[in-house]
Amino acid sequence: LYNLVGVELTFDIQSLILKKIKEIPYGTFFSQKFQNLYANVLKNSNVECLKVIATTIHLIIAVIEISSILSILICFKIEIVLTLILCTLPLIVIRCKAQNEFVKVYNENTKLERQSSYFLNVLTDKNYIKEIRLFNLEDYFCKKRKF
Repeated sequence: LYNLVGVELTFDIQSLILKKIKEIPYGTFFSQKFQNLYANVLKNSNVECLKVIATTIHLIIAVIEISSILSILICFKIEIVLTLILCTLPLIVIRCKAQNEFVKVYNENTKLERQSSYFLNVLTDKNYIKEIRLFNLEDYFCKKRKF
């Protein structure tokens, strides 16, 4: 069931991507900023759908567990519940900041991955091999490919 829902969700998201691509102006499609965003979307359209489903299920389970534990603890002492909440708040703030940094690094990494993939494609595509060998460009593109 998990995989079927994931496949269905992935298909729906990819359909939305294709629909949106039709609306993008031709000039915008070739800008570096758009290509980085587009590469991120394509790279994550399959995997992230399943992660969203799994995360949602785990979140619902966690909320039920926390609610149950808190209701039991409230019966004994409210001070324990307040202490637990106060101890948890800094961890939540730290985790949110770390997640924001992760997203920044991930987005910057996408640009580098896209460039590296382009140079690898140039070096391995049969359509370019004649020019690459004729002008001895293997080393040049290999150096460009390194981050």
